[in-house]
Amino acid sequence: MTFEERQARRGGSFSGRSTEAKETFVDLLLTRAASAGHAFKREVIEEFALAVEDLCSFYWLEKGKRRRPAATARHLRALAKYLSKAREHISALDRHGLLIISSSLNTADGGDLAEAADLAAQILYFSRAAQNAAAVAEHETKQIGDSRGGKTADSALRDLVLRIAIKYEKMISIKITHTVDPNTGIGSSIFNFTVYKAFDIFSPTPQDIPYRAIDEAVRSAVSALNGRHSR
Repeated sequence: MTFEERQARRGGSFSGRSTEAKETFVDLLLTRAASAGHAFKREVIEEFALAVEDLCSFYWLEKGKRRRPAATARHLRALAKYLSKAREHISALDRHGLLIISSSLNTADGGDLAEAADLAAQILYFSRAAQNAAAVAEHETKQIGDSRGGKTADSALRDLVLRIAIKYEKMISIKITHTVDPNTGIGSSIFNFTVYKAFDIFSPTPQDIPYRAIDEAVRSAVSALNGRHSR
């Protein structure tokens, strides 16, 4: 069965990228493996390429919908700050000030003190909620090792690399490794190369993910799978 026939049998790839792109990925991986003394079977690598493309496609789709945890925490901190200021100012208003707020919302009926008081209570409520949410988001950011500087891999990136690693070990029957080239300081193992090329070829648009962020995700995957193998 040809590469095209296997892809058609699966209903095509998720992202709809060309067969040429997948063939490029396959050729690059086979060449890199051969240079390290491994004789990967082309048919196995072709199936692996289809699986990796699907994983990458879902990652980019989801990435477009999500902010990094650090960014979420930053926005929640700002929201909590400004709502706290709003709480201070609305608490300082007297009855007349509250009626002005109410009348600005409902000019036809004039001011309604109960409505204004309800609005003030909502602001107080959302101020407390934002402060609590900011604290939770900050804790999550520290737990997963995310940072505003972008020096650490985000949780979705680590999850993607781990999923690729599991497919790699299962389909190619070789353990993933992470080694660093002392001259460049970036990953040089076959699996590092596999992830780099997967991002280069299967991302829908050119991406600027630092090699070091990918390497950190690879290290995390190696640690996770080594722990699983040792149990």
